[in-house]
Parts: sequence; structure tokens; C-alpha cells
Amino acid sequence: MRVILVACGASKVDHVAPARDLYTGSLTRAAMAYADASGCSWYIVSALHQLVEPATLVQPYAMALTQLDRNERRWWARQVAGRVLALHPGAVIELHA
Repeated sequence: MRVILVACGASKVDHVAPARDLYTGSLTRAAMAYADASGCSWYIVSALHQLVEPATLVQPYAMALTQLDRNERRWWARQVAGRVLALHPGAVIELHA
């Protein structure tokens, strides 16, 4: 089983929207289209919300992983990895960032 993770982007709509519609950057949109067409489970990895399902409603926000210190980034990575592995044990993870 393969799970695709798509990195969020800084460009967003200015209103609450499903995560799949919130991010408007061309690279993020292209990665989401690829993930959608793959037939695999896929998620968006968000600096603020960690692992986000595409249909989850998300309020626009301004946060990037670069704003986190080393320990915060490690905590973030453990949260994302732990959730993916809990939802999809043994899955091969494909990251588009």
C-alpha cells in the first residue's frame, strides 16, 4: 500500500475551505492532482495542523515549518509519522514537497 503526502504551501484562499481547495500554489495543486489521480490514500502535511485529510475544513493560516525550532520540528515530524503509521501500518510513504 502506498500513501501520498503533499506539502502545504504559503498561497491560500482567504476563507475556510476543504484542505484540497485551501492551498492555491501551482506546485501544491499539481501534487494534489497527482495524488488524487493515483487512487492512493493521500493527505496534506501542514505546518500548523500536521496531517490533514483533503476534505477537512481548514481556516487560512500563516505558518511554515521554518518558523519552528529544531525540537518543534522533531515533534511535528513524530506527529505526522505516527498518525500515518497508525492509519496505514506498513505503508510506503511517498512525499511531494
